[in-house]
Amino acid sequence: MKNKNGFTMVELLAVLVVLAVITAITMPVITSTLKSSRESSYDRQLDVIIDGAKSYGAKNIGNLPSIGSSKTITLRDLKDEGFVEEDITNPETKKLFADTMEIRISNNNGDIEYTIVESTIEDQE
Repeated sequence: MKNKNGFTMVELLAVLVVLAVITAITMPVITSTLKSSRESSYDRQLDVIIDGAKSYGAKNIGNLPSIGSSKTITLRDLKDEGFVEEDITNPETKKLFADTMEIRISNNNGDIEYTIVESTIEDQE
C-alpha cells in the first residue's frame, strides 16, 4: 500500500491560482483604501495648521489685518509661538512640511478667514 502524505502538483497549482485570483481582486481595493487614507490624513494635517493659525489670530488679535486686507504668516511663525508641533509631516511624502508654508489671514468685512497658500505647500529637504 502506498503512503500518500503530500500534495500533488495539480493541487499546488490550484492553490496558487486561487491565491492569484484573490490577490487580483483585493489589491485594487487595498490600494484605493490606502490612497484615501493618505488623502484624509493630509487634509487633517492642513486642518491642524489652520487651527494653529486661528489660535495665533486669537492671541494676536491686535495684529490681525484691517477690513479688506490680509496678512501672511508662515508655518515657522506658528511653530515658534507653539501653536503647532515642530514635526508636522506630509502623510503623502512622509517628509516634514516646509517652514516657509504660508497661511493667509484675510479680513472680509469683519469675518477673519484663514487659508493655506497652495503654491507654498512643499516638503522640507
